[in-house]
Amino acid sequence: GFSIHHAIPLTQATVFGASLMNLVQNISKRHPTLDRPLIDYDTALILEVATLLGTVIGVDLNRVSPVWLITVLLIVTLSFTTYRTLLKAFELRKIENSPAAVQESE
Repeated sequence: GFSIHHAIPLTQATVFGASLMNLVQNISKRHPTLDRPLIDYDTALILEVATLLGTVIGVDLNRVSPVWLITVLLIVTLSFTTYRTLLKAFELRKIENSPAAVQESE
């Protein structure tokens, strides 16, 4: 396998590829109710500054951080993300299995 110092940039390249394909698929779509593009380019421009800043800081920290610290931070981040995703899944399941939702589907 790859070391953590090599796996993180490869993961970011994969995320970039997926984001690029989403852009290609959505660039010509229109908003369903408003007369504007589906993508809000003003918001994208605002978020891009923070994204680039985070990338620069992350690359620098990846170079100087020991493997154990990166591993711990990855575990904490993935654990928190998994926890939040499971909470949301249980919340949606509860809504979908409520008597009102079951009646609508019949």
